[in-house]
Amino acid sequence: MALFSKEQISVLHNTRQYFVKNLLKNIGPTEVIEHHSSRVKDNDSIANKLWGKQLNATVDNALNYLTDIIGVRIVVHFIGDVYDIASKIRSQYGILEEIDYITNPKDNGYRSLHMIVNAPVQTKDGCNGRVIPVEIQIRTVAMDCWASLEHQMFYKKEECERMELARKELLHCAETLFSTDMKMEAIQSIIQKTEK
Repeated sequence: MALFSKEQISVLHNTRQYFVKNLLKNIGPTEVIEHHSSRVKDNDSIANKLWGKQLNATVDNALNYLTDIIGVRIVVHFIGDVYDIASKIRSQYGILEEIDYITNPKDNGYRSLHMIVNAPVQTKDGCNGRVIPVEIQIRTVAMDCWASLEHQMFYKKEECERMELARKELLHCAETLFSTDMKMEAIQSIIQKTEK
């Protein structure tokens, strides 16, 4: 099943590359960024997400109902850095949606700040006047580590009683890591005050 053609996928990759380059330039000095990554969702993932929303897997539905065909993840050291970068993004881009899973984590313990912004579509001839939503996730190293491990352990696994116990333990780990994030933030604040 082909959703986006090879040429359309190429345009999405060009758009992603152009957007990330400009995003990093617009948020200014990036020494607080531990690392960043970006991706274009593949056709199978797009189709599965559309079917999950009870929609036909078409390009139009993907463009009209999905906000994460292009995704960017920014990983920083401290919680304060998450909100500093988010503030810079707000000042440079129109925010379509913002969800703070740090203050209000998901039930499974997932924490991250998600922002949806529009990116200009970049063809081989340059910007064609269209835009596509891009999801930006900003999180700490600890949050990123937890999310990566949670995904690795539970992605496409069937639920059972043992899995429920594992999920409870993983939630406990998420809470422990967030507590560590908060302590690290406090230590950083002490060091910064000492330097002044």
